Amino acid sequence: MSDSTHALLLLDLIAVERPIDVDRYATLDESAWDDLTRMARQHRLEPLLGQRLVQDPDCFPDPVAARLVERRRAQAVAGLRAAAELERLRALFSEVGIVFAALKGAYLGRAAYPRPELRPLRDIDILVPRNSAVEAWRLLEAKGYGQIELSQGSPESALDFLHQMPPARSPATGMAVEVHFRLFHDRERGDGYEPSEDPAFWERLVRLGEPGRAIAYPSPTDTLLHLIEHAAYGHGFDNGPLLLSDIAWLVRSGAIDWTLFWSLADRAHCRHGALLSFALTRRYWPSVVVPEPESGPGSSSVPSALIDATALIMLQDASQRKDLKLSLQTRLRRRSGNLSSFVLGRLFPSRLEMANMYPVDPRSPRMPLFYARRLWEIGTRRRPTLIGRSRTRKEQSSSHADLAIVDHMLAVHDWLERHDGAVAAH
Repeated sequence: MSDSTHALLLLDLIAVERPIDVDRYATLDESAWDDLTRMARQHRLEPLLGQRLVQDPDCFPDPVAARLVERRRAQAVAGLRAAAELERLRALFSEVGIVFAALKGAYLGRAAYPRPELRPLRDIDILVPRNSAVEAWRLLEAKGYGQIELSQGSPESALDFLHQMPPARSPATGMAVEVHFRLFHDRERGDGYEPSEDPAFWERLVRLGEPGRAIAYPSPTDTLLHLIEHAAYGHGFDNGPLLLSDIAWLVRSGAIDWTLFWSLADRAHCRHGALLSFALTRRYWPSVVVPEPESGPGSSSVPSALIDATALIMLQDASQRKDLKLSLQTRLRRRSGNLSSFVLGRLFPSRLEMANMYPVDPRSPRMPLFYARRLWEIGTRRRPTLIGRSRTRKEQSSSHADLAIVDHMLAVHDWLERHDGAVAAH
């Protein structure tokens, strides 16, 4: 059975309302189940597999079932840790009057999913107004939140290029906390539209919890738009299939203002990303009802082949994600004739961009040392990709599968770009 077949079976397994033909899993051997559970672990899908186990206990071999039960217990404990971290952040920011809203999984697990442990949190994402972002990050730093080593840039430089401050590690819970000052990755999307710069966005916040200790979240409508922009345009759908269950249970909550949603999606040039996301969600959660836009392109404009391609993109090997993105970027730049400038830009980013990557001021005379460090890191970390080597048959097969994934990524990119305007290949 191929990796793509495993991926599609995994999507069926996590779509808990759909029955599965016994023949699709009854013949799987230990190696195939290892592949499936590895993909599930990479993409944080084990709690959803646990939900399938509850409904269909004969679906999994005993060792896999035992692991899923254990992972469900562990996720319930992790959820308590995340709730404690959110309360800690609420207390810290309320002391100094910084307004914030908790994003995505923090809201979905509490307000949309049947049980919080079904929606795992990798980290805590919060949104603050742009003019409070550096102050919020410095407050965390003063309270013992340590900057995560893989993100070494300064918070001040992040304002110029990124959508968030450098991630920080909580001294109390060990969770990573990301302070966002933008919802959208792409600064050019929708002619520069950014939802958090609209006062109406903040007026629509919802608050959950006891009076005086309630946590604020973007409204369900704004959360839905954020999920789609983040997945379709920020990540090209390579951030995993949790998007599908997120959409399914958020839509089922009945709290979406659909007139407002389609208006915001058009303003943000996100209509086709939404149509593709909804089409894929309905394939696996067919009972989910999404009202069509009142005018213009609707669900019928999404080609079936594109839905197939997006499903496979979602379950690509997470360990290969950076290489696949680089391959996509290279193909796009080669096609447009600016590959040389792209390569030079990666080797020698601007001083401001370097300040986002390394602990150095953009005006520092030490900057050449950090350019040398970057060249050394690229040479050592990317060497297997940049320098040809003999490959085993299994590696060659994996390489062919990776090329197919890049083909799918390019097809989705081109379709979104054609309909929604320039889409950056992040």
